[in-house]
Formats: sequence, structure tokens, C-alpha cells
Amino acid sequence: MRQIQAIRTYYDFPDIDIDRYEIDGQVMLATRELNVDKLPASSRNWINEKLIYTHGYGITMNPVNGFTTEGLPRLMLSNMPVQSTVHGPPSRAQRYTSAS
Repeated sequence: MRQIQAIRTYYDFPDIDIDRYEIDGQVMLATRELNVDKLPASSRNWINEKLIYTHGYGITMNPVNGFTTEGLPRLMLSNMPVQSTVHGPPSRAQRYTSAS
């Protein structure tokens, strides 16, 4: 995840959790967290560290056993802002429309 989804040098993935969802069996989830130690020296000041750069941004999710032909994880959630390759549950309007 660090190699393909860190996106900025100051974001990191401290750990990956495995969970089960009805989407695609077991998935790995990793939150993109901010590592203030990796901020450029020009950005290391009180305002940036305490008010601007306060948290990470986004999440990645991939099936435990899903890989691309290149051997990379088949990402279901990725990028900034977060993009999804899976469809969520139908909205209330979609449920009523398909029921009639």
C-alpha cells in the first residue's frame, strides 16, 4: 500500500486490518494516516503541525485473495478523494423502483 497508495510522501499506512463484508468475502482495510515526521522542513511549523496537517485522508480496501495480473492488490477503494470499484447497497429510491 505504501508503494502504490501513499500518494504524498507524508502519508503512511501503519497497519492493515482484515475484515469480512458481504461485498467480496474477506477484505484488507488500511487507513492513510499522516506522518508529521515526513513533512518537508519548510512545512514544519506550529500552525501546520497543530492546525493544518492533523489527520490522514482516506482508506484503501482490497479482497484478501484479489490481485491484478501484475501481482498488485485489486483495489476496491483507493485514491484521494476515495474512488470505488464496487457498488454499494441500493438507495431507498432504487429499492422502491425495482420492487414495483
